[in-house]
Amino acid sequence: MRYIIYSRVSTTYQDTQAQIAGCLDYIKTINHDNSEIVYFDEEELTTRYPMEDRPQLMDMLEFVRKGDMLVIYALDRLARTDEEQIDIYKNYLIGKGVSVYVLTLPNLDIQDIALHGWLSQRERTQASVRTKTTLKYKQDSFEKVGAVWYGFKLDENILQTRERLRTTGKPYKLIPDPIEYPICLMMIYMREQHMTFEEIANWLNASGYLTREGKPFLRMSVYRIVRRKERYDPNLFPQALHPFLQSRQLCAV
Repeated sequence: MRYIIYSRVSTTYQDTQAQIAGCLDYIKTINHDNSEIVYFDEEELTTRYPMEDRPQLMDMLEFVRKGDMLVIYALDRLARTDEEQIDIYKNYLIGKGVSVYVLTLPNLDIQDIALHGWLSQRERTQASVRTKTTLKYKQDSFEKVGAVWYGFKLDENILQTRERLRTTGKPYKLIPDPIEYPICLMMIYMREQHMTFEEIANWLNASGYLTREGKPFLRMSVYRIVRRKERYDPNLFPQALHPFLQSRQLCAV
């Protein structure tokens, strides 16, 4: 009998050593004749890719033959969805006469795979909801999430005190930028006057306004700012609309 170990991680912050060690420990308990052990190690590759785009998985499925035993740490190392897990297990492994041992599911059958797939999908959905809820809370609290929004800057006087965060000990609160914020208010007002995003961008560029990178505004730049209009307080910088209103008065003359 040949023993096949397939291992996989999805990020650079993980490695497959623990998976391989666990599989080897199990094989040692049953491998009494020093049979061949073959490794297929697929590091830093997510199961969100279809199976045909995962080279080590495809090589392993092509390599195994009747009488082999595949040993894996967990079922989601093969695939995440229950449909793909069942397909691999039933058609590519059991269908070829390959036995499968999963360290976290030692008594594996088709029903286990379907249930495991459903539970995994539910956990991913719940994790997605938790992440979106957390991000929205941070955005509503004007905390930095990703790039600093145009119109804002970081308050250097307020540092993150919570531990084990990327922003720990660093500025994380957003406050209005006195140069960019008025430009955002102008964009929002112009949009409320039924100007198109392209017309707004053209007016800004013709008036000498530039993006944070010193480049002309594009239609999508304006769109991204205007769609966050609830983040901008029209009562701040009341002088913000003066350049636009003044230009309209000059045009009317």
